[in-house]
Amino acid sequence: MKLIFNADDFGMTKGAVYGTLDAYKNGVVRSTTMLANGYAFDLGVQIAKENPGLDIGVHLALTFGKPVLKDLKTLVDYEGKFYRNINELLQNAPDFSLEEVEREFTAQIEKIKAAGIAFTHFDVHHMLEPHIYEVEHRLAEKYGVSVRRALPEVGYERVTTTDVFMNDFYAEGVTMATIRKLSNNIRGRIKLLKL
Repeated sequence: MKLIFNADDFGMTKGAVYGTLDAYKNGVVRSTTMLANGYAFDLGVQIAKENPGLDIGVHLALTFGKPVLKDLKTLVDYEGKFYRNINELLQNAPDFSLEEVEREFTAQIEKIKAAGIAFTHFDVHHMLEPHIYEVEHRLAEKYGVSVRRALPEVGYERVTTTDVFMNDFYAEGVTMATIRKLSNNIRGRIKLLKL
């Protein structure tokens, strides 16, 4: 069994960057996912380059901050910011454009690539809905990377993924008891999210 501890939101804030760095240097984190639209993106790029043993993924976002693209119509509020969560997006833009999702995700990926980051995987900020995962899977296939969580209903056999994804190791769940429970019940490859 290979246990992967991944810290997401890398680049969201300076605290997220330095917290991930500390968990990498002094803990068990060996993987993170970077937000291309994070407030501390440039710092995240610098820290990633200074720590080549830290695997960097792309944390594809539709529910945080401002988009990378400036011409989105269906994914943003009146201030040009993403809605804060999937419920707000669906309430305010139930017919949002999957073409816009794909263009924005591609722009986020390309921004990280242009910064010189050799990314290893994709995941999606906040758990979203199946149509969005279809876009993520299509892009993972195009870029030749794995995804954190492949959904059977969107053709997970097209992409490399973990055998099991668990997000129990978060907030109050960050305990040795959670790790023991997971390791006792799951064989294969695991990725635990959010330290």
